[in-house]
Amino acid sequence: MRTRTSATVILIAAASALCITACNATAPTGSGSSLVKSPSPAALSPTIQPGQSIWHLAKSDGTAGASVPDDDPDVQAAQKVVALHTRTVDQRSATNVASSVAQEETIYTKTFTTALSRNDYAGKTKNLFTTSQLETRSLAIAWYVSTLSPDRKTAHAEIDATFDFVRAEPGFLSTNQFALNKPYTQHRTLTLVKEGNRWLINDITKQPLTRKEGNGQ
Repeated sequence: MRTRTSATVILIAAASALCITACNATAPTGSGSSLVKSPSPAALSPTIQPGQSIWHLAKSDGTAGASVPDDDPDVQAAQKVVALHTRTVDQRSATNVASSVAQEETIYTKTFTTALSRNDYAGKTKNLFTTSQLETRSLAIAWYVSTLSPDRKTAHAEIDATFDFVRAEPGFLSTNQFALNKPYTQHRTLTLVKEGNRWLINDITKQPLTRKEGNGQ
């Protein structure tokens, strides 16, 4: 389970489909990056089995401890933010990218938004979608074991987000070795912090896209 909470180093690859959401330095992608076809890394947290709780209180070493029920208010609020983020960044088009990015930033902390702004995340994302005439469609979220800190001030959510490209310029597809209407899955770890009564995203770590569906349930 990754427990890093820094939001100071963000890399945005403007010519890569991985710029669909914010990336930090643990998953850099270049303008000529191609599809990674290998499965997700083996070091991921255990996947969720039927009947198993997704959420746990974090131990001192960051690993999952006692389970937290699905109807816990903090669990429900954090999951809602993660789901909203996934729908927003994975269901985007050249026509709605400006409003989509604006909505995305409403669920980020000021610290994270500032870090993104320093790298012109909004401008690069808008340019990517309009120049390449992209349209993406959110398909699914698969959850991995996720944790709340004992004081319930921070949370770490792990998911596989699956989406496809509904529309794109041929040059974009060939350069990045993507295809239309094929599911692409990306493992994401989101760090959330509770500010007042609101859960907000303070960091995102992304793995490269894969064509194989994720292992989450």
